[in-house]
Amino acid sequence: MICVLNASGRISIVSRRIGIVRRRISIVRGRIGIASLRISIVRGRIGIASLRISIVRRRIGIALQGITKLIRYEFNEILHLGDYVAQ
Repeated sequence: MICVLNASGRISIVSRRIGIVRRRISIVRGRIGIASLRISIVRGRIGIASLRISIVRRRIGIALQGITKLIRYEFNEILHLGDYVAQ
């Protein structure tokens, strides 16, 4: 069977194919957009996690300073007690 198309028939086939390609391109762009959004969300979560780690480190530093002060205080008390006993 031989199929003969006129110029307008060929143009409509080409324009349909162009439409299909454009839809596929828009689908791919949409998927890229979703992937970019997910990457942004992950980066945001990493930023929040980093902030929480910084807060925890700061609290640990404050706790260590407190422990150091307590140890110095107790050590000074022991020294004064030793002076008292020596007298």
